[in-house]
Amino acid sequence: LLPSSLFLLLCSYTNIAEGTTNWEATPALEDGEWEWRVRGVDAVGNEGDWSSEWLLSVDTTPPDKVTLLTPVNNTITNTNEIEFIWESGTDAVSGITNYEIKITNTAALWSTNLITEQTNILVSNLREGTNSWYVRAQDEAGWWGEWSATNELIIDTTGPDAPALVSPLDSIWTNDGSIEFIWNSVTDPSGISNYNIQISSNTFGTLLTNRIQTETNYSITLTETDWYWRVRARDNAGNDGEWSATNIIRIDLTDPVISGMTPASNSVSGTASVDFAWTVEDTTGANNSGVMSNWIQIDTNRDGTADVIYGFSGTDTGTNYVFANDGTNNWRIIARDNAGNSTTNNWYSIIIDTSTAMATLISPVDVYITNLQPEFLWSSPSEADTNVIQISTNDFAGILIETNTAGETNYTAVEDLREGTNWWRVLTYRVSTATWFTSATGEFYICLLYTSPSPRDRTRSRMPS
Repeated sequence: LLPSSLFLLLCSYTNIAEGTTNWEATPALEDGEWEWRVRGVDAVGNEGDWSSEWLLSVDTTPPDKVTLLTPVNNTITNTNEIEFIWESGTDAVSGITNYEIKITNTAALWSTNLITEQTNILVSNLREGTNSWYVRAQDEAGWWGEWSATNELIIDTTGPDAPALVSPLDSIWTNDGSIEFIWNSVTDPSGISNYNIQISSNTFGTLLTNRIQTETNYSITLTETDWYWRVRARDNAGNDGEWSATNIIRIDLTDPVISGMTPASNSVSGTASVDFAWTVEDTTGANNSGVMSNWIQIDTNRDGTADVIYGFSGTDTGTNYVFANDGTNNWRIIARDNAGNSTTNNWYSIIIDTSTAMATLISPVDVYITNLQPEFLWSSPSEADTNVIQISTNDFAGILIETNTAGETNYTAVEDLREGTNWWRVLTYRVSTATWFTSATGEFYICLLYTSPSPRDRTRSRMPS
């Protein structure tokens, strides 16, 4: 036996007993390559030719550990088909013939062992979750080396859950264009990489915002219209989750308009009971939320503060109020829309004057007369702008004469009245309060045959029973 590197140096020369065709090297051969040959010797010592040399490799040492290359430890991916690559193994004597790769997924109760001559292998249908993989080499002598270090590969092919939107609430109206969008965070086996928020005024046909970020809130100033928004999450494996529900934020930055207030400012009312009316509209903005409510404020103390307040829904714009005292009172309207915009108009004044402007009848009252065209006399207050006399023969079931005497306080009949009982009264009109006043009713009796009584009987000269 000679080492292949010392072919000419005799390492071992052994005589074998006759008839024996095998021999065990003692001591054991060291690792390396050896050449060996055999020749025969007969009984008288004649030596035959040597056989041809054969090469023998002795390898009692396993290969070195393999170094893993890709995927690197703790790689996260969203595909379940992976190419595993490692460095070529080394063996001092016989060289490497095979590699064994083992992949295990404890959570999925799955593992596989694969043998290959290459330093890479493509594996499909890997299980979702954490997969541990390691490799060892086998040499020509059949020895297996130690397992390599273990790398972990996280496979995640499922996207995260859709985030829950928190604020602003869906379809809420606001009068503030500065909006902070807030949503709940979500979890994923591979972790969350980022969130994608989209904001659009036309259900995402055109995007105002398409933002990628790690935070769970986003602030922006928006214009007056309806804005749609939604959010989705992406995990560390690159999977996009489902979109959240779509919420709407409705922005109205325009105040409602108050108009048509009656009675007009500085009006005078001849009665304590006043009907107030007005109109409230929310139609002038780019996005109108509609009138939510309105109030009438009445300042009866004339101190610039409201001491009487009545509230109404958006469709009610009128009320009646009875003032306790005459004088000047103030009133105004406050309106608010559903977005919180409000309008307060200037104070209007209302003058309450319930004093009378009634005429006082002078003559004829409760007397007999013989004139078919008598003169009527009365007195009127100075604030009475118009005097209308009415004469009736049936206690005003019908009117015989009605004449406007303007500012005059007397009237002479221009046509004959009839004999018998007649009634008369005067209507006065005060422009400042737009009020008519009706006097008491005067009654007189026309008798053409009537003779004036003597002075001593005049106390009995009143109307007959």
